[in-house]
Amino acid sequence: MTFARRVDGNLAEIVGYFRRLGCLVDVTNASWDLTVSKFDCVMLIEVKDPSRPPSKRKLTKTSQK
Repeated sequence: MTFARRVDGNLAEIVGYFRRLGCLVDVTNASWDLTVSKFDCVMLIEVKDPSRPPSKRKLTKTSQK
C-alpha cells in the first residue's frame, strides 16, 4: 500500500534555486526530500517549511538517521 507524501510549500522554490545553480535535482520518495548533485558532490536534503510552527518542522525518526 502506498500513501501520498506531504510536500513542503517551499519545495518548488528550493528545487528551482538548485537548478538555476546548474545542479541535477531529484525529488525523492525516501527518508529525505531531494538528492542534489553537481560535479562529484551529492547532497541528500530534507526540506522544512519555515512558515510552519516548530512542532511541525521536527525531523521524523527515519529522517534523523
